[in-house]
Amino acid sequence: MKTISFRADMINLILTGKKTATIRPMKPQPATGNSTMDFLPFNFWERLFSESYLGADLDWRIPVRACPYGEVDDVIAVREQPDIELQIADIIATRLGGISPLIWKRDGIDHNPVSWRDIMPYCRHWNSFYGGTDYRWHKELWVWVIEFELMVDNICSMKDLIHFVNSYDSIPPKNIQGAKANRSQANNTKGDTRHEKIDI
Repeated sequence: MKTISFRADMINLILTGKKTATIRPMKPQPATGNSTMDFLPFNFWERLFSESYLGADLDWRIPVRACPYGEVDDVIAVREQPDIELQIADIIATRLGGISPLIWKRDGIDHNPVSWRDIMPYCRHWNSFYGGTDYRWHKELWVWVIEFELMVDNICSMKDLIHFVNSYDSIPPKNIQGAKANRSQANNTKGDTRHEKIDI
């Protein structure tokens, strides 16, 4: 099973249902100046008229590349707490500057921009992860938008879920692995539980 890394505050948002998407930079970025043959449509008409991207400045020339985090319907584990599993609901390849406020809200940023220039909360959020790197905020940056659903069945009970949330509220990111919960006996009978690390 593949894993994906989240900061402690992001895990808290996932567990409380306030984060159902994650935006990750493509690594490495696609080469520039390639011919049109190096690009293919990526669900172009579906995306063009979808609720999430209606009115966004879409580029239909999407790099031909598999998402390293998995495919739609795959189940991936949160690296810092493998008992938390997420099922991928959708994967979109786009430019950072073309992401709609709806997707940013699903990423955990509840901001209502008054104009298309009102993007500073998104910039600050992005650079809190990637500022000072080659993937700092730039509207032309290629990114993966991964939407997911929390696999609640893998958390033994609602009591455990509340325990998770309370734990992440008070535990520093470096100590997050100390907040463990037991899986149900039924989940222990599942198949291969090895985790494949994906660097971000």
